[in-house]
This record gives sequence, structure tokens and C-alpha cells, in this order.
Amino acid sequence: MKLKTHKTTAKRLRSTGSGKVQIPTTAASHLRHNKSRRQKAAAKRYSVLAKGMAKRFSKLTPYLKVSRKRASQPVVTTPEA
Repeated sequence: MKLKTHKTTAKRLRSTGSGKVQIPTTAASHLRHNKSRRQKAAAKRYSVLAKGMAKRFSKLTPYLKVSRKRASQPVVTTPEA
């Protein structure tokens, strides 16, 4: 049986190439005229979620493209004689 994705959560998250989950920073658009230029620039960036929160969100978005780190397997070569 297929798992259902929580669509609202899926629209707010993105993953990096290394598998970390990112979420937009808060207070990006509300009352911008009161904020400094530095705050506005910082609000454009994404912040990385903590591992515990990322695990919680991964249950809501089971098909989010998150790369799983695997242990590298040694390459076995056979001698050609």
C-alpha cells in the first residue's frame, strides 16, 4: 500500500544533495518595512533542520528525495594471470 504525503509539509521542505532537510526561515514577508536590510537578506535563505525534526518530517513526506548515507563497500578485484 502506498504511503500518503502530507502535501502542505512537502511544499515547505526541500532537501540538499547530502540529504539534509531545509525549511524556509520565519518572518520573511510580514512587516518587512520594519526590518533591516540584513534581516531581509537573511530571510531569503533556508535553514537546516535538526536531525530529530527532520526525522519527524520524513514521516509526513515519505517520498522526499533524501539521500541516505551508506557505508562505502570495498572494491574487490581479481588478479588476472
